[in-house]
Amino acid sequence: MEHDRATLQRASNEVVPEAPAANQHAMTPEENTNNTELLIREIERFPTLPDVATLALEELERPDCDFDEVASLVSLDPVLASRILRMANSAYFGAVHKAENVDAALCRLGIRECRALILTVALMDSIPDLPSPVSAKSFWTLSLASALISQKIAEDIGYPSPERAYLAGLVHLLGQAVLAIQFTDRFRHAVELGRRDQLPLVVALTEEFGCDHAGLTAHILRRWSFPEEVTHAIRYQFTPSAARNEALLASLIVAGDGMCRDFELALEDFGYSVRSWLSRIDPCLEQALRAADLGTTVEYFDRLAEPAQEAIDFALTIF
Repeated sequence: MEHDRATLQRASNEVVPEAPAANQHAMTPEENTNNTELLIREIERFPTLPDVATLALEELERPDCDFDEVASLVSLDPVLASRILRMANSAYFGAVHKAENVDAALCRLGIRECRALILTVALMDSIPDLPSPVSAKSFWTLSLASALISQKIAEDIGYPSPERAYLAGLVHLLGQAVLAIQFTDRFRHAVELGRRDQLPLVVALTEEFGCDHAGLTAHILRRWSFPEEVTHAIRYQFTPSAARNEALLASLIVAGDGMCRDFELALEDFGYSVRSWLSRIDPCLEQALRAADLGTTVEYFDRLAEPAQEAIDFALTIF
């Protein structure tokens, strides 16, 4: 799983051409939006969050939040409860002694951590299976690791809402999963197209469907009443500079996802080049790194390799 460190180091010293984020026929933003809307009309069923998780998250939003009530709600769903307990008991979340039950695990965490854990497991439960060549394990491992790395970068640069970066990283690929479920044959055709023409998966999917998956993801998140800042940043994850006020958040998504792909944590991505994602991030991220005395983007991401590997190793244990 761990990418060759020498390869990563060589890549950090090279100027890598940007991986294409649109189809080969120079699709305009208007065409992308129109094709996304047409595709949405064809989708028969969108994923939904489990009722138990939704109620628990609503309780966590209350000023007088009752942790016993949250624990009781979570315990109604055995799969949800067991995954939350496993995550809460991990060293990654600072567990020194293992909690024996959900009540003890949640009480040990703060509201922010509880919300992140419950939402993470609820999202995994919303898409428990995916057709080959994708698997739910590989999909959610990539999503969780991206979320953790995005959050780490956000904390390092003093971004005001690291949990928002975590959330954005966690859900940024939902549209891709929906394409695999709802249009399995076309999705597989796109994978074959990528293999044949040595195209990154996002490009092959755009060629097949006439739009990227970012707009579809944003549509799902709006159905779930996600924060508009997160939805907007995800919509522009392939062109962060176009996200304007959310260019930094969109760049955090790109960086978290890119670090994972550099460590080969994704469906085989033909035509992908290590560190190619650096050319997509908005200059505001480098400015934030310099303001925090973290050096250049290349210097910082070289140092981030070890924490990124730790996040990936943790994510691999969850699903």
